[in-house]
Amino acid sequence: MGVQGICLHVFVIHYEGLMSWLIALAGLLYVAFVTAAATGVVPLTGLQALFSVLLPILIAGKVQQIRALVSAGTAGQVSLSTWCIALTACIFRIFTTLVETQDKMVLFILGVATLLNCVLIALIIFYQYKDQQRAKPAQLKKDE
Repeated sequence: MGVQGICLHVFVIHYEGLMSWLIALAGLLYVAFVTAAATGVVPLTGLQALFSVLLPILIAGKVQQIRALVSAGTAGQVSLSTWCIALTACIFRIFTTLVETQDKMVLFILGVATLLNCVLIALIIFYQYKDQQRAKPAQLKKDE
């Protein structure tokens, strides 16, 4: 989830023309840290402490998507099926966490992710319906 959030931030920064060497350096440092964590260089207690950083990244990424949908006023190329898959994955992760670890921090993060995914799905459905309603008069005029 964190990597997904970071990727979303990078794409938004890049396509809004805000990419700079500082952002690129931060991305490289992130990749170096993830590599160090995955290979065991960073101790488990350090990883647990940094896990709390995931929530703001997750929220910021999804809020950016929500903001983009609302400001565009259209679903555009946003895929409903992709966000349904993300929602389903969160629900299964909640179930797995409940069964395996009962980790409250992970459950909270997954709960927030699930809630934001539901908001995104509702917005996509709303804007797709709105787009279809806008297209109907244009289609009727075209048929006449």
